[in-house]
Amino acid sequence: MKFFKKLFFGLLVLTILTFLLRNWLFWQLFSYQAVGNRPTYAVENPALRTYIESELPENPAKSPQVILKKALRLSARQLHFTATRNHNDPNLLIDSHSAHCVGYAAFTTTVCNELLQHYQLNTEWKAEAQVGQIHFLGINVHPYFNSAFFKDHDFVVLKSQKTGEELAVDPTVYDYFRVVFIRLKK
Repeated sequence: MKFFKKLFFGLLVLTILTFLLRNWLFWQLFSYQAVGNRPTYAVENPALRTYIESELPENPAKSPQVILKKALRLSARQLHFTATRNHNDPNLLIDSHSAHCVGYAAFTTTVCNELLQHYQLNTEWKAEAQVGQIHFLGINVHPYFNSAFFKDHDFVVLKSQKTGEELAVDPTVYDYFRVVFIRLKK
C-alpha cells in the first residue's frame, strides 16, 4: 500500500511540475521551421471587426508580446479545432467557429495585425501565417505520419520590420495547452 501512495504522490508532483513548466518544456523539446507563407486576410466581416473591437482593453500595454498574447486568447475563445476541411478565411471563421491549424494561424494573424494597427504599431511589426515543420529534439516529426493532414503545420510569426526580431506562436498548441511562445529553428 505504501508503494502505491508513493507512486501516486510522485505522479501527482510530476503532473503539477509538467503543468507549471509546460512553456519551458515545450521550448526545450520542440522547434518550428518555416517552409512557406500563407495569405494574410484583411478584416472585412463586420462581425469579426466587432469581436476584435469589443475585446480591446482600456489601458493596454502596447508591447508586441502583449498584443500577440491577446490575439492568441481571442482566437482560442472564438475557435475550436476540427480535423475536417474548413475555411481558412477569418471573415468566415468568425461564424463557423471551427478551424484546423491553417485557420487558427490565419485567424490569429488577422487579429494580431488588426490590434497592431489599432495601437499604431503596424509600421514596425507585422504578423504572418507560416507553413512549417515541427521538430522534436531536432528531428522533423512530419515524415513519421502517413496522412496528408500531417504533412506540415501552420503557426504565426510576428516580425519587427526595423530590427528583424521575431516572436512565434502556435495558436493550436496554445488553445490546447496554453503554451505561448514557440522556438524557431533557423
